[in-house]
Amino acid sequence: MPEMTTTVMTREEAETTNRLIKHYVRNARLLLLEMRDRKGWKVLGYGSFEEYGEKEHGYGQAYIYRLAQVAEITLQISTIVEKPETIPASQIIPLAKVDPESRAEVWQAAQERADAENDGKCTARIVEEAVAEWKARFEAEHHRCIDAEGKADS
Repeated sequence: MPEMTTTVMTREEAETTNRLIKHYVRNARLLLLEMRDRKGWKVLGYGSFEEYGEKEHGYGQAYIYRLAQVAEITLQISTIVEKPETIPASQIIPLAKVDPESRAEVWQAAQERADAENDGKCTARIVEEAVAEWKARFEAEHHRCIDAEGKADS
């Protein structure tokens, strides 16, 4: 077998390779979501999506479901994001704690915070803060509703 010679990448090669990896990883998330939701794993002879992920890709149950969940949330916020597929998973995952109908609203709040505090660069921390603020508002509203119901019953 001939020996492979390895040369260090140029900056341009590294940047291009990095862009391609990001592109394929993000698109793979959407394809996994489709495989899960349309039961492609079943057609391929697997007993579950988890088994498919493990045997075909070497992914554990938590990881394959996380990838599909990231794709699902990305689609939910795509109405307000120009290129949702470019958002890193670390910024999407915190939105899993938010009900699906509110995810776009919370993402928008995170973007506004990023614009005001971080020169428009959104980070996972900023999204987590927006989620925490949403949860606090949601819980406060929930308690107000419960209090109002209690007073109305009296």
